[in-house]
Amino acid sequence: MARTEVVPKSRYVVYFERAREFETQMNRASAEGAWNSVGLLGVHCVISGCDALTVQRSGQRWSGQEHAGVIGMVSSLRLPDADRAVRQISRVLEAKNRVEYESREFTEKEAEEVRESVSRVHHWVTSLLRK
Repeated sequence: MARTEVVPKSRYVVYFERAREFETQMNRASAEGAWNSVGLLGVHCVISGCDALTVQRSGQRWSGQEHAGVIGMVSSLRLPDADRAVRQISRVLEAKNRVEYESREFTEKEAEEVRESVSRVHHWVTSLLRK
């Protein structure tokens, strides 16, 4: 069963502001070479951006433990360029396990790949929220 939370559509701005803050901090972490932080802040940026989008469009957000549930919610909105965005979202969410649970360093290359995907998703979300 899908785990969603009903949220007033006007509250999308709360989630969008979180996404913007996470993106700003992710970029600072990148400048400082804090690759683990880049990965996790990127994950949170994407999740908050998806929450902003789903709240604005449907009045709901994913609230389950498995972060990948946001992918289904975003896909169900049938938005322009959603297929490409969902691929980027998936890449970012996959990084969460690598950063938190693997017994190896999260590399600069991985962090920059996450940052690039996050930037694309954030741009896509921003463009849709303004319509």
